[in-house]
Amino acid sequence: MAAVHMSMNSLDLALSTLDSVLAVEPRNEKAIMRKGKVLALKGQNVAAARELEKALQINPNNKTVQNILSNVKAALVKERVQERELYKKMLGHKDDNEKSPKDEKNTSTTFIISGLVAGLAVICGYCYLNNNFPFSKFSTL
Repeated sequence: MAAVHMSMNSLDLALSTLDSVLAVEPRNEKAIMRKGKVLALKGQNVAAARELEKALQINPNNKTVQNILSNVKAALVKERVQERELYKKMLGHKDDNEKSPKDEKNTSTTFIISGLVAGLAVICGYCYLNNNFPFSKFSTL
């Protein structure tokens, strides 16, 4: 019955039918496999992987379940990559590969200016401490 619902793309009905079967026969390999497949079709890949792992515990040599699980895991990896990309876009982060030459030029200019300001501050501090350049002369301006 669940296979019919799946073929008609009635995934919620298929899922409820499979849950009914699994309530009576919790180790029904085919029902667990189909439930995993339905969950994957609904986009619930984490739950699908969990169900398919259960099916593999019952029969580790089931190639069909192994293939479906492999596809589900690939979909999970793809989802995670897409989520990372979305978060990067939301936070305004650029990839390391996307740095423009202008950004690099601005960075080097910033370092040069920062170094000059720091050097000037050290020289002024040294002169002030040794009374070679008293700043009190400028207070009358």
